[in-house]
Order: sequence, then C-alpha cells, then structure tokens
Amino acid sequence: MSELKCKHCGEDAVFLCARCKTGLCWNHARLEIVCGECRRTEKREVAIRRGRSADKIFVRKFRKTLLLSDDDIEELFKNVVLIAEVNGKAVGFIVFTQQTKEEGWLNVMGVLPQYQRLGIGTGLLDALVEISKKRKIKKLHLTTSNENVPGLMFYMKTGFKIVRVRRDAYRRYGICGFGVPGYDELKLELMIGDGAVKKSCK
Repeated sequence: MSELKCKHCGEDAVFLCARCKTGLCWNHARLEIVCGECRRTEKREVAIRRGRSADKIFVRKFRKTLLLSDDDIEELFKNVVLIAEVNGKAVGFIVFTQQTKEEGWLNVMGVLPQYQRLGIGTGLLDALVEISKKRKIKKLHLTTSNENVPGLMFYMKTGFKIVRVRRDAYRRYGICGFGVPGYDELKLELMIGDGAVKKSCK
C-alpha cells in the first residue's frame, strides 16, 4: 500500500477507510479505520441525560484509563452524573460535585476513544455549565496531571485556565503519557457566565 497516500497529509497510507476506501496514515486513522470526513457526515443523534445506577457498568470501561476502582465509581455516583448517548448508546460521561454555594468541582470526565473529537465532551461540559448556572455557581474547578496533554488542550480550549501547579504531587504514582512524566498536579478553573464554554472538537 506504499504507493497510496493519506488523503489528509500526503504521507504513505497504511490503512484504507472502511467507508470511502481512501488512504489513511497512522496519524489520521482511528480505531475504526474510518476517515474523518466519513465520521463527520455520519448521522448521529446525541443526547445528554442524568446518570442512573445501571450506568456504573458503562463507567467501568474507563477504570484503566482514568485509574478508577469499583469503590471510586460507587462514590462518583453519589454526585451529579451526566451520560452522553449517541443513537441510544452510552459513549461518554461527566461527574460534578457542588462544593460551596458558588463553586463546583468537575470530578472526572471520559469519552470512548472512537467518539472523541466529535463534540461529545463539549456537549457534556455545556450541560454541566447549564446545571451550574441554575444553581448560581460562579466557578468550576478540576485537577489533572501535566501528562494529560489531550485533556489539558480540551479544557483550555473550552475556557478553563490554569490557576495552580503542585510540583511532584503525583510522583509516587509514576504516571507517564505522551513521553511526559506526569508528576505535577494542575488545577484549572472556569468562570461560569454567558458564553463561558468555548467550542472545542472533543
């Protein structure tokens, strides 16, 4: 397949899009081996709803990537849980805790890899901001590690700002991703207001 070029960048293709049969390189192929154009034009009905106890089974799919234990998941469902569905299938979730009268905490968020960069994460965050507005919350906080490069990019594109860095907070866990040692804890903050959530592509 070396003579076939990637439709996005012109590099040598190593896959064919399962739908339109055009070439894709390693960087532009997804787990489904479907090109971005086909994914964008696919008909999707997205819905955001409140989480139910039965959704714990879905959230367990993120145990490894988000370092969640079964006990952690049980605790999460004592808070506000929102589930994103595509065509009736759960594909993402977000968990929120109200800390004080005017401040809330984004505990954790996850979207299945094959549904990332389709606006699912932004939709979940939009729904969370609407709940926050109804509760008169003015700030949302979250923490993550410095190795979470995709997460940091997403949060900052949607309006979060880094307000604190704790050096070596995660050193004992030995987290490492994208070639970056994940030793530092970053606290981010989003001011709630009209137009607070900027559009992203997660």
